[in-house]
Amino acid sequence: METNNFKLVKEAIDFWAKVANENKWSMKNKGCTVWVDKTGQLKDSIYNPLEGDESFIVDYETEEIIEIIKH
Repeated sequence: METNNFKLVKEAIDFWAKVANENKWSMKNKGCTVWVDKTGQLKDSIYNPLEGDESFIVDYETEEIIEIIKH
């Protein structure tokens, strides 16, 4: 079963993959960092520029990592 955080990461990766494609760069083997508010709603995201199989869910206010998602 997919968690809400997993879905947020997938949506962010899909968004950044589209941006990458439009600008002729690649999201291959890259994750995202997703900031969420206290209710779990997405506030912002960015692609992780280094290759890796991890994405991060981060608290928008405290900048603490809430969850690391491997994909």
